[in-house]
Amino acid sequence: MANDYTNTGEHYLPVPAITDKFSYSRDIADLRKLLSKGMTATAAFDSNADNFLLAAGNAGTLISSADTAPRGRVASITADTDATLLFQDYDGAALTDKWVIGYDDSSGAFAIHDAATIPADVTTARVHMTATDFHISTGDSGATANGAADDLVVENSGDGGISILVPDADIAIIYMGGVTDATSAGILMNVNTSAMTVGTKVGGGSLALQSGDSATALTLDSSQDATFAGSVYLGTTASGDYSDELVVTGTTSAAIALQNTGASAPVFYIDAVRTGAGQNNGQILFRWDNTGICNIFCATGTDTVNKDDGELHFQTASAGSLLTQMRIDTNGAMHLRAITSDPSVRTNTASIYAKGGAAEMWVQDEAANATQISPHDADGRWFFHSYSSLLDTTLIIHMEKIIRFLVDEGIIPADMLEETPGRVTGD
Repeated sequence: MANDYTNTGEHYLPVPAITDKFSYSRDIADLRKLLSKGMTATAAFDSNADNFLLAAGNAGTLISSADTAPRGRVASITADTDATLLFQDYDGAALTDKWVIGYDDSSGAFAIHDAATIPADVTTARVHMTATDFHISTGDSGATANGAADDLVVENSGDGGISILVPDADIAIIYMGGVTDATSAGILMNVNTSAMTVGTKVGGGSLALQSGDSATALTLDSSQDATFAGSVYLGTTASGDYSDELVVTGTTSAAIALQNTGASAPVFYIDAVRTGAGQNNGQILFRWDNTGICNIFCATGTDTVNKDDGELHFQTASAGSLLTQMRIDTNGAMHLRAITSDPSVRTNTASIYAKGGAAEMWVQDEAANATQISPHDADGRWFFHSYSSLLDTTLIIHMEKIIRFLVDEGIIPADMLEETPGRVTGD
């Protein structure tokens, strides 16, 4: 190790042959002399770390696979007062600066950069490490990482990313946790099954998704219940006046299905806390291009204390105005809204309806034959009223007058005509 290979001011370390013997006690003193060529004050360095010294005044130390074909060198940069090492490439004719490794004493950062010197702003180096953060950069993005999440920063001047790659049979994993539970939450990708899992891994854990300015949009609690803060659109964003609703959209079909695969029936609940009688307690509104045309709603009953009665309303619209056409009250009676004329006929259809100012009950068949089944005329007397579309003739028989005539003439017994004031129920 006493050989001193010198070439244009550089000091070469020969690569010993396999058969060479190296003895620390014999050669270390010569090795130290070799590495400290040109150093004027060796004693100024810590004696606990001066076995191998690079002279500050040297051009560098050559690292080569052969003396005749050097491939690069590590050189101290005298222009920088910080501890810095330069990697250069030798192509047989000239040396080219490639990478620099250094310590910036002003910021306490260790840096690696693809240039001759560490950048003046050490945070822009390709690799920048301090006691509190680790920064990898392939380009300046112009952004600054949030102080709460700058332990590891990956930066690029264009598109950037981090890849976690594993064999096809394995799982790519990111875990988050603390001292008590190091795997409290995680992101897992099973490459073999193409299944991705995002969530918590601790009892009582919940998962929240935020949008806007840190506003929680969806919360999944530890019971796997989901709470949405706004509207839920299944398919595409709906048009029209929809807010705080579940909206299912589609260009070919849109459906909501309730299916119970067990032995019990599925239930669709509509619940509200109304305070008065006759108030809309929930509805199913049908729209045609955002215009309401049909509606089914439940109205609260009269017992506002127990809140245990109600009635059902069925509405249809004409010219955009919804009107209740049928109502089923708390006793189960069906009430029909009176119309002004007989309805139009439809194939294989018979109609039952209320008509006129007195809302008399009528029936009509497919042939438009209409018969009044609440037999009272305008004076409240019993009669039979029927229209024949085939004959285009209306037959009106005053049943009360006929019975009175038959009784008066003695044709039928008088007890067949019984008149009792007020309403009589039963037989």
